[in-house]
Amino acid sequence: MTIIFDFDGTLANTLSTLIDIYNNYIVKEFRCKPFDRSMLEEFQKKRPSEFMKEYGVTTIKMPFIAFRARKLLKQEMPNVEAFQGIVHLIHQLNERNIKLGIVTSNSEKNARLFLRKYNIEHCFDFVNGGKSLMSKKKALIKVIKTHKVDVKKVFYVGDEIRDIFSCREAGIPIAVVMWGNHHPELLKAHQPDWILQSPQDILDLAATMI
Repeated sequence: MTIIFDFDGTLANTLSTLIDIYNNYIVKEFRCKPFDRSMLEEFQKKRPSEFMKEYGVTTIKMPFIAFRARKLLKQEMPNVEAFQGIVHLIHQLNERNIKLGIVTSNSEKNARLFLRKYNIEHCFDFVNGGKSLMSKKKALIKVIKTHKVDVKKVFYVGDEIRDIFSCREAGIPIAVVMWGNHHPELLKAHQPDWILQSPQDILDLAATMI
């Protein structure tokens, strides 16, 4: 049994920090539109392409923005908190000998800094970072082959619609969490395989697949 996790918005609560990075650095350096925090709920209901168009984040700028944001986020990782119940969940899954991994568009270094902070790095068999912001399809297919993951006993846990799209393209089931970056209404509209309300739901879902 293998569970592959997203990082930002699923394990780590990085959204507020990333908004600060965007407003304090990205806006000035890449001439983008500032983000008003009062519009957060509306933002969470938007597809990534809608946000990019509205805020002047062009496809040409995106790789450079992502690189800069990851680098700035590294400095803030000591202050990034895990979502409530996540650390306990990881320990429980590890105790049940469930193989765990991470596939994220954030950097591997940032993810590992977070895992070390909570002393859970040893619980993960692999951390695959720095992938495309728009799709994780290739990364998911790669880790399934590299780590010999049984596709009949695996699911991905994410928090955005791009996670849903990526998993469908890679041919693996997707469970979405309700505490992440995208609004529950947007996630439900794209019909993931499972909708999870709490970390305990992840444990319960894994138990049905062992």
